[in-house]
Amino acid sequence: MTFGTAADASAGFDWGLFWAIVAAVVGTLALIGVGFQIVGYYRDHPKRRIEWSATARRLLPADLRPHEFEVSFRGVEIRDPYIVELRVRSNSRADIPSPSFDAGKPITFQIGQRDPIVFLDDSEARGIRIVPSFETRNGTNDVSMLIEPQLIRRRASATMSFVASGLPDIKLGEWPLVDVDVKAADTAGVARRSGRFLREVLLGAAVAATGGVIVAYITSAFLS
Repeated sequence: MTFGTAADASAGFDWGLFWAIVAAVVGTLALIGVGFQIVGYYRDHPKRRIEWSATARRLLPADLRPHEFEVSFRGVEIRDPYIVELRVRSNSRADIPSPSFDAGKPITFQIGQRDPIVFLDDSEARGIRIVPSFETRNGTNDVSMLIEPQLIRRRASATMSFVASGLPDIKLGEWPLVDVDVKAADTAGVARRSGRFLREVLLGAAVAATGGVIVAYITSAFLS
């Protein structure tokens, strides 16, 4: 009675089938990693959404009292001046057509009754047009910023800057859009989502590498 050697077993082993199985396993695990990425993309980029944020910077040092100075800008006296920026961005996978504005009403950002306000010329419009609005109520100006009905392309953005007397409280007023969310941008959430996306990519790579090592180890043990 004769016994086959390990060399004989190795010679009779179908290496083509083996590498095909390894490729199939690693490919499947890689597809799982890609799936994580796709799910993360659709989660972080909804079909139609407008995000906005506002920042303000005081021009006078904190230890100076506003009533001790007279500050004017373009001939307008402004006490305790602040430079304010409103940023709007379409974080969407699809365009927002102008008919999405219900009854032709604009998106409104309210600044409140604050007079005076001077809008700057360096405001940027990259696909979104923002216009100021002044309404006189009870003898004071009620100032707001409007995004009137228009086609808003995906990834379009705009920035409107102005100088205000005192720190304004910008609030989202009306947003008569059909099937479109308008919400404050979560800058901390962007960082969290970026970190989660990286972890998902690394997880997919780790799973694929681990699967390849396991398959190689089992095959080595079988041939030994």
